[in-house]
Amino acid sequence: INWILEHGHEQEVLIGTSIIGPETITSKFYIILEGTFIGTVSRNLNNPLNRVFAALEAEANTSSEIMRFSSGEVIGETTLVSTSETTITTKAVEKSLVIAIPMRKLELKLKQDQGFAGRFYRAIAILYSDRLQSLLNRLNHSKTVPIQPVKDVLFIFGKLHDSDLSWLVSTGVTQRIPQQETLIAQ
Repeated sequence: INWILEHGHEQEVLIGTSIIGPETITSKFYIILEGTFIGTVSRNLNNPLNRVFAALEAEANTSSEIMRFSSGEVIGETTLVSTSETTITTKAVEKSLVIAIPMRKLELKLKQDQGFAGRFYRAIAILYSDRLQSLLNRLNHSKTVPIQPVKDVLFIFGKLHDSDLSWLVSTGVTQRIPQQETLIAQ
């Protein structure tokens, strides 16, 4: 926590301000101190996630809200675990206050301090699990989206222990998988 306070800075975010936009790689990691943000996907982007949410809602909006982030949550962590650009726009829906940490400083700290990195990535794994569960709950209320493939993935990750996730994070390598490639088959 001391390192975060030393290297981050408080930043006020006004209503309607986007801190992360589609097709970008963010340069900051944000911790929300006060306020609320929404994550939206644009239906105009050629992305499978966008098509899922377009199928969920019959409205003519050009974007769909898929997540809400509030005090205590983080935004911008995707850059640390993925090499792809984000498809989500993250925007303040009320006046908010965040701690913004330059991504380069955070990446350097993660490389230099294995204890910090282990705790940090474990927290990110827990965060992703919670966000996935929230997304699944939203999808489960839809009659138009087949949910079984998503449940299968969740079942696989549900069988993992914390030590398994720690091992995956410490030894795993990020890879770009070609479209339509089968990774797991029964």
